[in-house]
Amino acid sequence: MARPTTNSTTTTVAPPVTIVAGTGTPDVPVPGDGGGGGSGGGTVVPVVIPCRWDDVPTTPPHVDALNAVSTVIASIVAPFFDYTALTYYERFGVLHKAGGAPGEWLKAQRADCSAATDPGGVDDGDWRWVVSVPPDPADLLVGTNRTVTEIVEPPVAAINPAGPGYAQLGMWLAIEPAGPYVARAQIPDSGPAAVWAETTATLADTTFAFGTGESVTCPGVGTPIPESAVDDVRAGPCGHTFTDFVGETTVTITTRWTVTWLLSDGRSGTDVDLSLSTTIPYEVLEIQTVGVGNERP
Repeated sequence: MARPTTNSTTTTVAPPVTIVAGTGTPDVPVPGDGGGGGSGGGTVVPVVIPCRWDDVPTTPPHVDALNAVSTVIASIVAPFFDYTALTYYERFGVLHKAGGAPGEWLKAQRADCSAATDPGGVDDGDWRWVVSVPPDPADLLVGTNRTVTEIVEPPVAAINPAGPGYAQLGMWLAIEPAGPYVARAQIPDSGPAAVWAETTATLADTTFAFGTGESVTCPGVGTPIPESAVDDVRAGPCGHTFTDFVGETTVTITTRWTVTWLLSDGRSGTDVDLSLSTTIPYEVLEIQTVGVGNERP
């Protein structure tokens, strides 16, 4: 008996196709087929290790020494070559310098070839300069702040009477003119925007402390005695009067300085005040003469 004929249609779905891709790892030996079924030895790719370049560390004194040498060289070759590009600076403890191109900044690196298998023409200890990010002018404040603290001098007394003094004779208290002191550091740039930092120490006030436990604080340098007050027994606007015989004593003079800083990018601020002192011997006598009125001894 024949199979019955039907009008139905059967659809066959093809199975999914899976593609297997080969993967490789760099510098790992790749096994070969030995030329057709053998157990061949494969090809070994050698690992190439170049020299390592490390940043060159530095310190502020080292940078100062390098810049001192550059200053001398610049003064000698100035007519022939601009050596200001050799201005060095520190950034994150690494040696940097201004580059040859406008706005370009370079950092120093030294080669370490101790583990290299292919130095590539580099010798161990070789130096190179690579382009770095522009310096932050705040990095220069380390040097300018240090310089200001070094150049501010202790106060020099300009009191009247200079000594000896006398009971009931008013004193004029002052110091010799001082400051302001300015320290500036700049990294030269042939473009319009040089990178610089500036620190300024300005005298805020002066304190005169006497061996008797009394003290007087006056703005600035105090008040130097004018010629018109030489014969006046009264104390000056910044002054003091010993009311009794004291004999041998001291005057300690302390100046307080306000230290401010300004950067080329417009930032500014005030650091902790700086103080310096000088102590001088002073003798306070008693006026024995009666009736001399307004004359200073």
